[in-house]
Amino acid sequence: DLPVYRPVLFDERSTFMHTPQPLTCFALATIANLILTALLVARVWTWIQETQLGNCVRCYLPALCAIQAYALTAILLGVHAMPRGFIAFSALALIAMWLVYRYWPAAYRQIQAVLSAAGAGLAVFCFFVIVQLVWIACWRPAVNSLANEAPASTQRSASRPRVVWILMDELAYKQVFGARASDLNLPNFDAFRRVSTLFTNVQPVANYTELAVPSLLEDRPVDRIRYTFYNHLLLAAPGQPLEPFQAADTPFAIAKRERMTTGVVGWYNPYCSMLAPFLDACDWTNTAISLGAPVTSAAFLRFLVQPWENAWNVFHPQEQRRDIERQRDDYVNLDHRAQTMLGDDRFDFIFLHLPLPHPPGFYNRRTGLFDTSGGASYLDNLALADKTLGELLAILRSSPRWSTTSIVLCGDHSWRTYLWRKSIGWSPADEEAAPGGRFDSRPMLMVHRAGQTDPETVDHPVSLLKVPAILDDLMQGQQLEIR
Repeated sequence: DLPVYRPVLFDERSTFMHTPQPLTCFALATIANLILTALLVARVWTWIQETQLGNCVRCYLPALCAIQAYALTAILLGVHAMPRGFIAFSALALIAMWLVYRYWPAAYRQIQAVLSAAGAGLAVFCFFVIVQLVWIACWRPAVNSLANEAPASTQRSASRPRVVWILMDELAYKQVFGARASDLNLPNFDAFRRVSTLFTNVQPVANYTELAVPSLLEDRPVDRIRYTFYNHLLLAAPGQPLEPFQAADTPFAIAKRERMTTGVVGWYNPYCSMLAPFLDACDWTNTAISLGAPVTSAAFLRFLVQPWENAWNVFHPQEQRRDIERQRDDYVNLDHRAQTMLGDDRFDFIFLHLPLPHPPGFYNRRTGLFDTSGGASYLDNLALADKTLGELLAILRSSPRWSTTSIVLCGDHSWRTYLWRKSIGWSPADEEAAPGGRFDSRPMLMVHRAGQTDPETVDHPVSLLKVPAILDDLMQGQQLEIR
């Protein structure tokens, strides 16, 4: 199950960092799958050695291995439908193998020798993989929820400043205000624009959430991360060594120094452990790519079957709905928790990280209903982001603290058209919005100062790293300084 195993060990896509549940069932099921695969290969090899038909198959074994490698590469790269060239590649490989076997026996023997050496190497590799999987099975995640009731128990005065930071994942400036699709209506973004400062030329800090969010939290560019077995996040600025993440350098530490109560509802990153010393309440989740599950026989069976399903689904893309449904479920969960937190006037500084409008699409903007069929687009998710923004703003406006509430709305990075155009979720609407996958790197950034009633615009280049300074100014009730 390479697509699953690889990110568990690699730093930038560390599954340890992005799953709130233990990986015990995944690790044990993967070990079981390795054993089952080894037994299956041994049985097939016996058949090849002992039967006449098996001897015929043996002639084509190198070509069959090449075909298998082609299919595994597609799975590893996250391809949800086998490339059209698969049949052509398979036919050419079989024909080429027959020609080599028939006319170049010496070359064929060399190929067989290489194949035998590769088999021995694979056996050694599997041994080390099993050792790593035992290690993974012992890992336990940090907390994904916390609530310190005492600091948040006092009713806050309506005159106290309140700051809400809403980060919508993959929210792009161009698709909202720069060159909006003609059939896309975003009334809540437009209404918020009329009482906010819009930044039209925001420079991104990174194009991946796992780098962009730590950069924003620590107010410095980060180009490398590592999440340790003991749930410690290490960061590295360009050209610098890894250093521990410093929660004391984040806006949450500033908020606590200002005696503000703090709360987080977030997606994808382990906010509750990263920021624990400076949080009064926190919930984070991520099941869209999560491998975690309660340690039960049902969970073990699910992980045992999952890699075989993944391989089958490469040839049957209509089965690829699970990831979309998980992201929809994450959104529903986090949206509910976000609304609950915004409705609680005891919180002074709130950070919301929502999985919108991040692909794949799971909403139909024409019907106003969830759509996990695989036909929804980024633009559909953007319409749902607009609907969500309207609901969150309605809660804030109904609060007695609305007149002293400031809001920062931003994306962590822009819509990565170059990435999603290669996926099965790319729709005709996406292609029309970004012809040829043309990428515009500007993320969205809008700021509403408490009491602001007129729109303002900042057209000169501003780094997204300006967000922490903006939050600092808003928390201290100072005039924004935009340079």
